[in-house]
Amino acid sequence: MASGSGSGGDGSRNVNREKGHVENLLQNIGDAVIADDVTFQQFIEDRFGSNQPSTPNPEFDGLNPAYNTPNINENVSNPPPPSDDFFAGNMELADDAENGYRNRVQPYASTPKPHERLIGEEKQEREPTSLKKILGLEEILNVNIWRASLAELLGTATLVFALDTIVISSIETETKTPNLVMSTMVAIIVTILLLATFPISGGHINPIISFSAALTGICSFTRAAIYIMAQCLGGILGALALKAVVKSSVEDTFSLGGCTLHIVTAGPQGPIVIGLETGQALWLEIICSFVFLFASIWMAFDERQVKALGRVAVCIIIGIVLGILVFVSTTVTATKGYAGAGLNPARCLGPALIRGGHLWDGHWVFWVGPAIACVAFAMYTKIVPHQHFHVLER
Repeated sequence: MASGSGSGGDGSRNVNREKGHVENLLQNIGDAVIADDVTFQQFIEDRFGSNQPSTPNPEFDGLNPAYNTPNINENVSNPPPPSDDFFAGNMELADDAENGYRNRVQPYASTPKPHERLIGEEKQEREPTSLKKILGLEEILNVNIWRASLAELLGTATLVFALDTIVISSIETETKTPNLVMSTMVAIIVTILLLATFPISGGHINPIISFSAALTGICSFTRAAIYIMAQCLGGILGALALKAVVKSSVEDTFSLGGCTLHIVTAGPQGPIVIGLETGQALWLEIICSFVFLFASIWMAFDERQVKALGRVAVCIIIGIVLGILVFVSTTVTATKGYAGAGLNPARCLGPALIRGGHLWDGHWVFWVGPAIACVAFAMYTKIVPHQHFHVLER
């Protein structure tokens, strides 16, 4: 009797332990179903495979409702304890559900919520970039960047030659609206050159674009410096090409189409200086450069807008905005001697170096004004929420 009671107690404890394992198993299956709509059959197939024997295991008859018809010849009140294989199999199944399967299908409670995921992404985006990555000093030895700068050199040279020729020809033709003709031609030539250089170097051909790209993280400061040097050299080559094809009288009259704040002309009582004051020219350069960045270059820097509008459309918009700014800056002042907003320091540098003279008067305005605008634009992009401004990959 004593041995019989001990055996019955062990069997009861074993059943209770197995009941606990089954409850844990059902709980894990429920979590999996909630997390990813995983059915019980999928869970079992993942664990045992889909080709399971259809005949029931006699050891499971007591737990399967289809085979629990009592047998009058058996002692139903005291069934034999389950075998060791039964416990081993179910414990392995429970451990698999708690460990392996849980790793593959996470419960809903541990899945990051949308707002938690957004906060994590913002923290990752707002992490400060290393100084080494910002400067990009290793790019000095990058042959591909120097090859790309060749496109910047040739593109800027072509731009300077074409723009200065447009300035001279628009005035020489003596049309009633030379400013309108000049701005329209500027929009066309800029669009064409952007499309020509974009696949190679990104289509900067302007120190304003290169400097603002470095400040906003589009490119490193090293690449921007290489591009700006190439653009300045291109501006010099373009001015040299123009000097080689125009008459000396045209060169003297139009100063190679360079950027001027004022000119010296003959007056009733001797030579006089006419043009725009330096302070006014500086403000006009800052405002026009910022509008240029905000209204057009912003689209080129934003990956989403480039994909939505397309490369050609973005280049056309940049050309149109630049043409409008040229028209406004030369019309709103209505001052003889002022050539309008430069909007490209490299274009102003070329004729100043080749022609010299009064082109150096106030030349710093065409560099300082755009630089201030670039800094203001970069500060604006930092203030804008990150989800509203997706910069292009380097």
